[in-house]
Amino acid sequence: MRLISALVMTVLTLALCGICIAVRARRKKNTTERMVCEPYFIAVLGMFGGLIMCAPAVVTAIEGRPDSYGFLAFPLLGWFLIVIYLNCVVWYDQTGFRCRNFFGVTRRCDYRDVEGIRSGKDVRVFFCGHSYLLDGDCDGLRLFLKTLKKGYQNAHQKPVPESPAYRRRFDPMNGNMDNPWFYFWTYLLLGVLWITLLAIVCYFFFHVPNAERLTYEDASFRSFEIRDDQLFLIPEGREEAFCLDLYSFYDALPAPEVFCSGAVYRVGTNGKTNDIKSLTGADGTAYVTPALWLSAYQHDQISAMPFLALFCLAGTSVSWFGILVGRHPERYSERLRGLFYKEDVLLNYGKKGSH
Repeated sequence: MRLISALVMTVLTLALCGICIAVRARRKKNTTERMVCEPYFIAVLGMFGGLIMCAPAVVTAIEGRPDSYGFLAFPLLGWFLIVIYLNCVVWYDQTGFRCRNFFGVTRRCDYRDVEGIRSGKDVRVFFCGHSYLLDGDCDGLRLFLKTLKKGYQNAHQKPVPESPAYRRRFDPMNGNMDNPWFYFWTYLLLGVLWITLLAIVCYFFFHVPNAERLTYEDASFRSFEIRDDQLFLIPEGREEAFCLDLYSFYDALPAPEVFCSGAVYRVGTNGKTNDIKSLTGADGTAYVTPALWLSAYQHDQISAMPFLALFCLAGTSVSWFGILVGRHPERYSERLRGLFYKEDVLLNYGKKGSH
């Protein structure tokens, strides 16, 4: 199931990449309809990021590692950027515009029905009780705003109302940036992903496999092989071997030759791979149990676990501080603000010495 999930995620990511490339080609050929869309760089970043993040999910799934499910969440970040490029589009002419948001909802508005705009690094257009956010780096944004303002001027004989007449009902960044919800949700999502990864890693580090859920069969072994600290026991009647990973971490195991004496052993695996989680002799001697397997896994991962935990906690802290700095930039130094936000993203804090 792990491998199937990882492959499905990879195939879906490749499909989104193909759609992205096709949409890019169609937009370049479209010379009759004016539009505003995110720069193609956003899509490229999402495609490469999504595919790169699929790699560890597939590799860990092939290896049968329990943390493979945790890696499936990371390609979603690439999907997020791809969907932004595909869906967040504005089409306009001399009378009005149509805008489609992240979720594919499209709304139509005549220039006479525009209620106001809030300009800055990014632009938000208010119309008919709704609003639409336009990234300052969008392709075609400048010409669209010029057309919108001209259309409103012709309809009402006055300029489009500007901010601060239209302020946000709730601003998660306390009015310190033009596009607060984008940064807020980005940092929040990253924080949730880091916490989720840490929880998954801790779960599998301390979780004893359920012996009742293992698949058992009786087997006798004709030969063995040791490779890279893995003991392969080849049963009679078939070529596919059972594998005892981290063989050297089992202190009480007898020499491998003992298992190839013709005796029958009861072997327990997870049913998806031939990795041994339980191994019991005919006389009832338990050579491998789920608890012993977990102990071997813990001894193998004990040096990496603190670094991985600190890495996840550091990622969570970065996400948390990203929100805190955005909400209260005056509390932090210019150097610290620069670690989280580019110049001029924070209003009144873009230039050196401004407060």
